[in-house]
Amino acid sequence: MKNLFQIISIKMCFLVFITVVSCSNKDIPNILKDTIVPSIPTNLSTSDFTKTSFTLSWTASTENVGVSGYEVFKNGLSIRITDKTSMSVTGLTEGTNYEMTVRACDSSANWSAQSAVLNVIIKSSIDRTVTHGSQLLLSDVGTLGTLTPSGSITTSYDGQVIENLIINGNININHNNVIVRNCKIMHGNGLDGVVVSAGSLNALISHCEMDALSQIPGNYGSMGVVVEGNATVIRCYMHNVRSGMSILNANGFGSFIENYVRDLVDANGAHNTSASCHGTPGPLEVLRNNFVEGNSAGFSLYSDYGSNTNVLIQNNYIIGQNEGYGMYCGYTHLTNGYAQHNSNIRVIGNRWKKPFGWGPVAAMKMDQPGAVWEDNTYEDGTPIPPKEGI
Repeated sequence: MKNLFQIISIKMCFLVFITVVSCSNKDIPNILKDTIVPSIPTNLSTSDFTKTSFTLSWTASTENVGVSGYEVFKNGLSIRITDKTSMSVTGLTEGTNYEMTVRACDSSANWSAQSAVLNVIIKSSIDRTVTHGSQLLLSDVGTLGTLTPSGSITTSYDGQVIENLIINGNININHNNVIVRNCKIMHGNGLDGVVVSAGSLNALISHCEMDALSQIPGNYGSMGVVVEGNATVIRCYMHNVRSGMSILNANGFGSFIENYVRDLVDANGAHNTSASCHGTPGPLEVLRNNFVEGNSAGFSLYSDYGSNTNVLIQNNYIIGQNEGYGMYCGYTHLTNGYAQHNSNIRVIGNRWKKPFGWGPVAAMKMDQPGAVWEDNTYEDGTPIPPKEGI
């Protein structure tokens, strides 16, 4: 009897050892099995980026007996089981999006559900040179690395730097020389992502992501960046927004450079534009090297607050859809459907990709002072002439 007990004990220990290593319940008698499932791994984050790898980390799961290991998935496929709460993910391609999830197991092979998806894009920490919007990649824009959670922020002093945050809310800039850098801004519900207030000068919004999440039915919609003062917006990724950047003040001005805008969302029938100006004297509005996908108008110059002057729209890539224009170049509600007093509107070197339900361009009056229309074509090289009407 004693020998039999020793044999059974040894067999049980052997089986437990096997399950700890493999998270498998094969050949375990039902009387020995633990049926409680580990908690789902949480707080997935990334660090130590290279051009082909990153480190994935997560918060440990809990379980009544103990967690034996974690299975890591990339784009829905299992890539490894580990007993740690981090691992290096290798063999990746720059500019590609990877959907990462993790699940936990215990020694009786009870598996948790998979974690929430963490989308990861391999990017270089040094900006790649881009000379035209058609060259811009999703990997060139947006955030990099692990971000710290935060609520809405309102600036409190000149020169304030806001960086490396994931913000559930928005940012209000009320001071000069403010920098917003490497932030993911999860706004929506009518909130605009970043608002640069009237009189606030020299704001720099760089390498951020604006995701408006959802729109309230009947609401006018959420914009990525609203400029009432002066701002430069560069290398940002904007999606699920009604519009990307809008200048909404008679004295507002700014630059929109090398941004990636797509998946614009209709809000109560409002126009969807990657960037718009509603009447400004300048000194200069620059829209350069942007990649714009899925819009009712790529760029729009309205005249709600007056005419537009000193606008440069250059080397952008505008992907159309079945409705809308590619570009409004001076439409106004003030004078017979045209902005009669616009000046120095220069449209140079842009590329359009069909289809456009209402055409690639409207309201470009070449008899306005300083009007320039040069080297604007479809992506196949077919020239696009300026169109005066709408």
